[in-house]
Amino acid sequence: VNKTEADVQHMAVAEAAAAAEAAAVAASEAAAAAAAKAAMSDQDDTAALQAAANAPVMATASDSHLAKLYFGSGSAGLPADADAALAGVIATLKGSQEAKAVISGYHDASGNAAVNAELAKQRAIGVRDALVAAGIAEDRISLEKPSVTTGEGNPDEARRVEVAVK
Repeated sequence: VNKTEADVQHMAVAEAAAAAEAAAVAASEAAAAAAAKAAMSDQDDTAALQAAANAPVMATASDSHLAKLYFGSGSAGLPADADAALAGVIATLKGSQEAKAVISGYHDASGNAAVNAELAKQRAIGVRDALVAAGIAEDRISLEKPSVTTGEGNPDEARRVEVAVK
């Protein structure tokens, strides 16, 4: 069977997305196991809560056109599995020179609004820098103004950055 270059690129994107999803699941399971181990040890409740709060944050890649990275509270440092989560997006961007990345940082309305917005911006800049380091031209990446999350959802959603390929 003769495969076209587009077929090969499509297969590479699909493989990268699958690998990113597997890495995200593994990181999530490791974080849960570490938190459970701390909670079941002889440590007091405060130490168990600290272990759960300090568990690695998780990045997820739902497909080759969207990646979500979740950050620790008060931290702009990239999650440990950011490379895996961004793999599908990077493969898509490398496969199409017309494609562009749009990066959106989120924060909640609690606390100091200016500090939260700046933290969301720094997280988005860190993700942009990771894309540039992976070979994506900076002029193909745009940063959106930080957005405030609303509602009673998962508080992790307020500490996320999304990368969408357009």
